Amino acid sequence: MQLIDLLQSIDNLDLSTLRDSDRAVKITGIENDSRNIKAGNLFVALPGHAHDGRSFIQSALSGGASAVLVPAGSDIDPIDVPVIYSQAIRVDQSQLAARFYKRQPRYISAVTGTNGKTSVVNFVRQIWSMQGMKAASLGTIGFQIGEHLEPGSLTTPDPIQMHKMIDDKVQDGLSHLAIEASSHGLDQYRLDGLKISSAGFTNLTHEHLDYHKNFDAYRDAKARLFSDLLIEGGCAALNADSDQYEFYKQICRSKGHNVISYGFKGEDIKIKSFEPFAAGLKAQVCVQGREIDVTLPLVGEFQLMNVCCAAILACAPDEINQDTLLSNIRLSESLNTVPGRLEYVPGHPDDAGIYVDYAHTPDALETVLHALRPHTKNKLVCLVGCGGDRDRAKRPMMGEIATRLADDVIITDDNPRTEDPAFIRSEMLNAAPNAQ
Repeated sequence: MQLIDLLQSIDNLDLSTLRDSDRAVKITGIENDSRNIKAGNLFVALPGHAHDGRSFIQSALSGGASAVLVPAGSDIDPIDVPVIYSQAIRVDQSQLAARFYKRQPRYISAVTGTNGKTSVVNFVRQIWSMQGMKAASLGTIGFQIGEHLEPGSLTTPDPIQMHKMIDDKVQDGLSHLAIEASSHGLDQYRLDGLKISSAGFTNLTHEHLDYHKNFDAYRDAKARLFSDLLIEGGCAALNADSDQYEFYKQICRSKGHNVISYGFKGEDIKIKSFEPFAAGLKAQVCVQGREIDVTLPLVGEFQLMNVCCAAILACAPDEINQDTLLSNIRLSESLNTVPGRLEYVPGHPDDAGIYVDYAHTPDALETVLHALRPHTKNKLVCLVGCGGDRDRAKRPMMGEIATRLADDVIITDDNPRTEDPAFIRSEMLNAAPNAQ
């Protein structure tokens, strides 16, 4: 691809400095890590929290970079390849990646919210797979197609690597993709360039305020999924039980999206009742006026909410009706639990039920403990910790929740990173005096 074909019509780019010879430069790929540069690549010199890509331009040139993209106003020493200036380099990075690695699945569904994203995208993938589609999920646990999992490090990956991977998988036949849309990823424009047909909202509670600084900024970052990324007229699956439901509903209505609500207050999918049992739960659900009974091999009320969201998102946008919603909910009776989401650990004596959950927010921990209480015969024991170099405000909150909702609590370490593990535990124990 010639450089001008890659750059033209991309917003925020200043092409006035390009010479005629620059426009014909051949581009063989895009990279924002100078260590991965190959001959003919465009190097995106992206300023980051820890490193500034502009410091690695010479390294990229040594690797064979044929052009460089930098933020507008950058003071760059003269170099022998074209330099393109961007007023919004993170947005343009994603748009350029989408243009170069252009193959995308027929349907892309994205899910945002504080909790539930991983379960929802995995459930969507499973429902699609049951219908014979070649489907994948992408998020916290990695990129999964069927039983094949490629582990990842970010909930929403780097856009260049993501578009490369998606392009490659579509070439191999991938037709449906469900992806987690984290607030960080949305705020940093990592999902820009994807053609998202349906989008889901699960809930919104205290999380990532170390990054977003306040709740409104956190809420608004997630709103980008519906205001900026979901295609016009796309499907928006919204949790009607959330106190943020009206906020997201108004955004969706203003964009002409088809709002489908779910939950105990849902209009399209309404949960009428549910009853927990040892290995799952039974529920009565009303789907656009028709009531059905469903038995799920999943533990917890919140998983029932996740199933409802997934049932909506697994519908093609132009095929959202009572029949397809009912069919997807019935398929949910065969779902597998997502690893680390109230995952049952078998093989323990005396019928002891042991579950692993990656709950790392106050709301998630409270939801998990509430969900497990109906399944508890004797004592509910909670082993919990908090990670280091993250939001400190939630540590006492999680300590208090654990001691309030569990019979016995053990405070432990959970990836302290650069912090003193004992200090993290002490902050939790300040609100959990009876914990061990």
